[in-house]
Amino acid sequence: MILPILLIGCAVMSAVGCSQETEQDKVNIIVVNIQKAAEERDVKKIVDSISRAYRDQQGNDYASVKNILVGYFLQYPKISIYMLNSEVSVENNTAKAIFLVILRGKNEPESTSPALFGELGTYDFELKFAKQGAEWKVISAQWNQSSVKKQ
Repeated sequence: MILPILLIGCAVMSAVGCSQETEQDKVNIIVVNIQKAAEERDVKKIVDSISRAYRDQQGNDYASVKNILVGYFLQYPKISIYMLNSEVSVENNTAKAIFLVILRGKNEPESTSPALFGELGTYDFELKFAKQGAEWKVISAQWNQSSVKKQ
């Protein structure tokens, strides 16, 4: 009687072991967490995902990104972010996430009128990551106005 229970226990443990997160999953989770933190206007959670060595083609560094975020959150107390077509690739200790973002914001926090939500824009985003220790950190970002048209 005990042997079948042990065999079932071993089978369950093996199945659990097989469902470990891949590096791709870990990067995707970071992207989703950044999205959630932005909607919560939580600068600290966002910058915790960014490397201190961050540099991008727009000339921003870690401190610049932090300031940009604070500025957006002051201007738009309510931000909604819709991410589409997420694609993550990992190669050794680097990774890339490409996705489409639709940003919407409201600049009057006391009103709940949907008419006050304005389109901030639709952007093609590319985040580059590097593995720093056991964690993935954003080391660069590129974004451009998307050519995708609203219907």
